[in-house]
Amino acid sequence: VFDAKPVIMRAFQKAKALNPPGASKHGDDYIEHNEFRMLLVYLKHYMKLWEIFAKADDSDDRRLDKNEFAKVWPQVQSWAQGMTQDQCWKEVNGDGNLVLF
Repeated sequence: VFDAKPVIMRAFQKAKALNPPGASKHGDDYIEHNEFRMLLVYLKHYMKLWEIFAKADDSDDRRLDKNEFAKVWPQVQSWAQGMTQDQCWKEVNGDGNLVLF
């Protein structure tokens, strides 16, 4: 949990982007009441991804190469139904050689 700052930041950014810019009473840098429930949902989903990502990241550099990605493919495959490992890698990564969390 103490190493989960990237999870918290991504969930926060995703939740606060739900309201259009300028629509928040307290400013765009705060989570409004209607965004809070989605913040919790995003935290749950990103934490699941973080757990899988952390298992595969042997070098602890918050980046996965194709070999590290292959180690966690069985867990990721349930989210990428109908895709091969190479198709998923290309979708997530584009033409690069690393996936960043």
